[in-house]
Amino acid sequence: MYLVKNLETLNLHPILIEIVNDLEEVAGPGLYTSAYRPGDDGVHGMIPVRGIDRRCRDSAIGNACKQYLNRKWVYDSDRPEMDVCIFHKISSYGWHLHMQCHPNTRRK
Repeated sequence: MYLVKNLETLNLHPILIEIVNDLEEVAGPGLYTSAYRPGDDGVHGMIPVRGIDRRCRDSAIGNACKQYLNRKWVYDSDRPEMDVCIFHKISSYGWHLHMQCHPNTRRK
């Protein structure tokens, strides 16, 4: 495992860095399991990277983090059904927080 102190080294979108920093202010540092995925046709495959996953095995904490970020951020005002943070389980990754941004992502 590597500790990354400067998120810019991961080539994350600047808005995504703000979202991660917001989460870490209230939840502390965490284990990020996925950012850039070569060949991914979604937010994990873009440069700068617009999606990052953070391990979270506790559903109460995961849901609280999801609600906190989605109260602070709008993913895209043209698509209000989309969220900045999703807490979900994928069999190969397990339970995690998926954070994402769009060029239209803004603080509320």
